[in-house]
Amino acid sequence: MVIRSNFPAVKRAMWDAVRVARDRALDEGEAEAEKRLERGNDSRGYNLPTEIVQEKTGFQSGLIRYPNFFGHFFEYGTVYIGAMSFMRPPHRKMRKRFVEELGEEGLTRF
Repeated sequence: MVIRSNFPAVKRAMWDAVRVARDRALDEGEAEAEKRLERGNDSRGYNLPTEIVQEKTGFQSGLIRYPNFFGHFFEYGTVYIGAMSFMRPPHRKMRKRFVEELGEEGLTRF
């Protein structure tokens, strides 16, 4: 999406709309990933840390990540451990939430 305007107020409003949508999507993704980790811990008897970290990686972009190096073994599985996807589904939810926030209904709030 490319929007160009010579009016500073319009530029700032769009910038704020994207920032708010990004922050809400990151919050939802973080909560969903932590919920999935807790559910996996309970169902499989693991004691994995459930801390998910949010990072703002650019002016209007961000990501959530699991800070422990062994997270990808549980996300994708190994020969001995079945996959316990706790990052990919929240990522899909984050993308959906971001698009919903910036839809026609979302932009009328700003």
